Amino acid sequence: MNELAKLAEYSSRVKLEDLPEEVIRAARYCVLDSIGSALGAVREGEMPSLVSELLKYDSGDRCPAKIWGYPDVTGLQNAVLLNGCMAHAL
Repeated sequence: MNELAKLAEYSSRVKLEDLPEEVIRAARYCVLDSIGSALGAVREGEMPSLVSELLKYDSGDRCPAKIWGYPDVTGLQNAVLLNGCMAHAL
């Protein structure tokens, strides 16, 4: 079994209570850091125009999702893409 398959198998069966407290703490910090970075980039550079352009296209998702820092709701694919772009913009 290759490494990616091992990781996928592990992550599909691991439970939060199985993880050490320091791992949970680090994961929480990483999530907060990503959200903070994304919110800091909401109006940075090309982000407003990228959000505006992607909102013109329906991603076909039936699951509405928020774009961080914007009042808009879009499909899950668009929201994940835009939120990820903002998290890495700064």
